Amino acid sequence: MYAAENRSLAALEVLVHAEDKELLVAAQWCIIPVRFDPSLVSTPGRFPANWQKVPAPEATRKFGGDWFAKGTSAVLRVPSVVTPGEFCYILNPLHPDFAKAVIGKAEAFSFDGRTA
Repeated sequence: MYAAENRSLAALEVLVHAEDKELLVAAQWCIIPVRFDPSLVSTPGRFPANWQKVPAPEATRKFGGDWFAKGTSAVLRVPSVVTPGEFCYILNPLHPDFAKAVIGKAEAFSFDGRTA
């Protein structure tokens, strides 16, 4: 599961990865707030050298896959490529501590018509 630290970054991440921009306006979207204690979060000191490349290089996918497979933490904090200085979170719902995260109620969300 992939999350962002705020609504605007979440929307921007969807926007830059959307192949069909018309779906941004035509589809029904929702935002689901998730809260978790900082103790559940791993913040790596190092990332693969080319982590900012687009599309994501294999080394970056392997980095995330290794974190998931090892079960290091319930949440991984990673820098946003789209917005430097902001962060995204990868959530591991199979980690035992994931149950400590508070999943909020889904809220309707719509993209501005100018995004299409």
